[in-house]
Amino acid sequence: MSLSRRSFLAGLAAVVLAGPALAGEPAPSRTRAWTWRGGLSGDGRAAAEASAEAAGTVVRAPYEFNAVGTAWLRPLAGLRLRASADGLTWGDWNSVTTDELHGRTPPPGRPYFGDLVIVPPSRYVQVAAEQSTDDLQLTLIDTLEGPTTPQLATRQALAGVSVIPRAEWGCDESLRYDNGGAEI
Repeated sequence: MSLSRRSFLAGLAAVVLAGPALAGEPAPSRTRAWTWRGGLSGDGRAAAEASAEAAGTVVRAPYEFNAVGTAWLRPLAGLRLRASADGLTWGDWNSVTTDELHGRTPPPGRPYFGDLVIVPPSRYVQVAAEQSTDDLQLTLIDTLEGPTTPQLATRQALAGVSVIPRAEWGCDESLRYDNGGAEI
C-alpha cells in the first residue's frame, strides 16, 4: 500500500504543530527514521516476473519500522521491495511507484523519490531492481509508537492550525486528478 508524500507530510505537520501533549495524555514516542545508502545488482527481470525468492539486497534496520521511503539519482526500472519481521519470512513484493512526481523528471543531479511504501512492522527490507545502481537510498520510518488519529485531530484543533484551501494558494488543479477523474 502506498501513502502519498502529501498525506504523510500533512500528518507530520499536524504532529509538529500540535505542541505539547494534552493534559493527562501520555506523551507519544517520537517518529524515527534510519537511512541506508548503497547499491543493487540488477536481476534483468520485470517486477511482475520476479519470484518470491528473487535475489536482492537485504537491509537490517536497527529497530522496527512500518514505512519505507526510496530515492535514487538516475532512472531505475523495476524497483521493488518487500519486508520481513525476522529475515526469514517475507511479505509480497511491492513495486515502488513515482506517482507524486506527476510524470516529471527531476532536474539533473536531483534525486527521484519513490512514493512511501507502508509495510507491516518489520526489521528487514529486501530491495531489487531490473538494473544495477550504486546510488539507492532507503529511509526506514518507525511510526508505530506515535499518536493515534483521534489524538492528532484533537491536537490539530487545539493548535489553531488554519487550513488554506488549494484555490487560495494558487495550486495547479490539473495536477490533482488523472484523466479518469481519480485523485492522484
